[in-house]
Amino acid sequence: MTDPLLTAQFTPCGKVKKNRDKHDDSFIFVLIDGIYVPFRVNSPKLNDYVGYDQFVLADEQEQPDEFIGFTVIDTEQGLLGTVAALDTSTANTLVELDDGRLLPLHENFVESVDDEARILTLTLPFRL
Repeated sequence: MTDPLLTAQFTPCGKVKKNRDKHDDSFIFVLIDGIYVPFRVNSPKLNDYVGYDQFVLADEQEQPDEFIGFTVIDTEQGLLGTVAALDTSTANTLVELDDGRLLPLHENFVESVDDEARILTLTLPFRL
């Protein structure tokens, strides 16, 4: 019998952060020495892996990762960076830029999405 984790599809979902929701008992996976190691999000042991890439099983991903790699431009501020991950750990989906900054991915802020050029244009109500 094949272990389902050996054939699972893992989807990147950002980096392990120190301040996680202590009430969230869902699982994430951290790639350690070539092995996807499961952790509960609220596990204190996960603090040893802050900054590591974290993953979820592909079918558990709440938000498609279609924007990863897109260039993010604000209509007022110009180039903001590149989407490194989507953070769906809160009620509001956040875009994580390549420099670690988080931006809200809310329909009120999205001006346009150019799939061909891979550009996400936002109008943010604040300055970075």
